[in-house]
Amino acid sequence: MAAEFPVVFALYPRVTQLDFTGPHEVVARLPGAQCVLASASGGDIEADGGVVFTRVGRLADIERCALICVPVPALVPSKRWRIRNSLLRSGALRRVRAMSLLFALARWR
Repeated sequence: MAAEFPVVFALYPRVTQLDFTGPHEVVARLPGAQCVLASASGGDIEADGGVVFTRVGRLADIERCALICVPVPALVPSKRWRIRNSLLRSGALRRVRAMSLLFALARWR
């Protein structure tokens, strides 16, 4: 049996749906992966094309993760910092083993 591997997908309003669901489909098939959707405010997130993701958790409520995936092609710097700050406030970044972070398709600076 594979060890537990919690993965957080940090979403935001008007995320490009394919930039999120493509990586999600791949990561969800990893042995032990437990994918969690989260955003700054939680609730429903409407993607750029109108698809709505419901029951999205809040980033501040994330207790631990092994991997963080942020679909960012359309992400502006202010939103990057808002996601980063939400993760820091929640303490999730301090609990990531060896600070293993993945910012999918990111130009994270």
